[in-house]
Amino acid sequence: MRVLLYLGSLFELNGIVNRRSPLFTAYSGKYATVRRCRERTSGRQFAAKFLRKRNRSKDNRGEILHEVAVLEACKPCPRVVNLHQVFESNNEMVLLLEL
Repeated sequence: MRVLLYLGSLFELNGIVNRRSPLFTAYSGKYATVRRCRERTSGRQFAAKFLRKRNRSKDNRGEILHEVAVLEACKPCPRVVNLHQVFESNNEMVLLLEL
């Protein structure tokens, strides 16, 4: 969890302190949960996509890295969401995407 603590020091996840806040958004699907977050230094907002590296007995790390590679390859395209940063812990990876 070292990396997520680092993520917490750089980015403020809206809703962790006050879940009734109108800025709290958490969308969850089969493979990921997405929350809105704010960079502490600049105030810019991002979508933090939390992906579990293991789902039941299946290792998803390769698929997550493939998603990161596709997002990096599509960076020049204005119609694809830009990837800002990637964080990794023992259990999950967090992709910071533009809103």
